Amino acid sequence: MRYSAMASLSLLAFLAACAPPQQGGAPSATTGQGGSARQMTREPTSGTIARLPADAAGFMRSGQVKDYEAQRPGFGQGVEYTTPGREAVATVDIYDRGMASIPNQEQLVRSELDEAVRELSSLQHSRTGRSLDEQQRTTIPIEGADPLQCAVLSGRYGRVPVSLDICVGMAAGRFIKIQVTMPDRTPAMADARAFAHSVATAAQRR
Repeated sequence: MRYSAMASLSLLAFLAACAPPQQGGAPSATTGQGGSARQMTREPTSGTIARLPADAAGFMRSGQVKDYEAQRPGFGQGVEYTTPGREAVATVDIYDRGMASIPNQEQLVRSELDEAVRELSSLQHSRTGRSLDEQQRTTIPIEGADPLQCAVLSGRYGRVPVSLDICVGMAAGRFIKIQVTMPDRTPAMADARAFAHSVATAAQRR
């Protein structure tokens, strides 16, 4: 039990380091109709964050909203979820890369996912004790929105085999990125796809 708890805390530290949107590969900001149009066409990021559920697929929302936007404009806000015992962890980020509007959404969503996978896969085991490799790409249908584009990675964090699911989509005119990390066990400790579907659906502006 002690080993499991320590492994979970390590996973949380790993996840916290990887959760915010990465700066490399970001599309350049567009002017659109100017700042006023941005306010007219999109709700504040906090409005989307507020719709995220208190619990979803066995995960409970925990902690305060992380305001990345304050220090890194375009990086938005995020929240963390955990399962009981904090053995599986998830983050949900809402951000726009500083773009007043996001054209070619399917292409840019794919680019965001590609960048996230590159960042996660580039971890060098010899230096960090972490290694992750992409296993497959999937999609998750979302009612009233384009499907989430997802990647499944697996690897190790120290001695602990880990599984990581990362999905990117759109919610209320911004990117939504969902990352779920847990020890790689059979059966799985949590349903990452069900969690991603639940929070992405809740984030949509109706």
